Amino acid sequence: MKLTEAERDSLVELAELEMQLQKLKASKSRLEASDPAEQANAEFLEVSEKLSASRAEQEDMQLEVTRISEDLELVESRMLRDQGLIQQSSNSSEITGLQHEVETLNRRKGELETDLLEKMEQQESLTAIIGQLTAQKQSLREQLEVVEKNHDQELLDATNQLKELVVRRNELLESLSDETSADYQRKATRGVPVGLLREGACTACHLNLTATDLSAIRSTDVDELVHCPECQAILIR
Repeated sequence: MKLTEAERDSLVELAELEMQLQKLKASKSRLEASDPAEQANAEFLEVSEKLSASRAEQEDMQLEVTRISEDLELVESRMLRDQGLIQQSSNSSEITGLQHEVETLNRRKGELETDLLEKMEQQESLTAIIGQLTAQKQSLREQLEVVEKNHDQELLDATNQLKELVVRRNELLESLSDETSADYQRKATRGVPVGLLREGACTACHLNLTATDLSAIRSTDVDELVHCPECQAILIR
């Protein structure tokens, strides 16, 4: 089968185009199968869980602070009452008992004040941690949105490029003779339909040809349509 110069040029471009199509299809398949947001999403969920746990701990801590504060108010109120009774009483035995109770209440007051201070310091630390986790969660959310947006854009770009290449391939096929076009499309159903002979190898199957095959191909007229002896793709020299 003879090729015109125009057909040969079209087949050269088709060979380059087929290689681009292969790469784009592989890239598109990887994009469709991959989840680039998986790691960011895992980190986001981890931080969200830590934040929820810290907020729950903060609520428990606030309940504890409230309880201690209420107990402290009761102790102080009881101390004021006992001190008032001491001042009003003239009974030495009653005064001694009240003084002993005031001493006990005063120790209890000190314990409660220490506990309250510790809990408030812990609460302050939790507030700082919650602030850090909140900022980290927001940052991860933004990163997640960017990753997903970039992934979607890459997939869209690959899809659009594939469409453009297919349109161009169809245009080039129309420039071929019916016989050559039919041969091309028949081979396209089984693999890469056309390849270039580069450094003794076929770009369609990427296999090195034997010296005998190369000699036979090179002895054929340049306008004669030849095929790769390994993959049967149309081979352009």
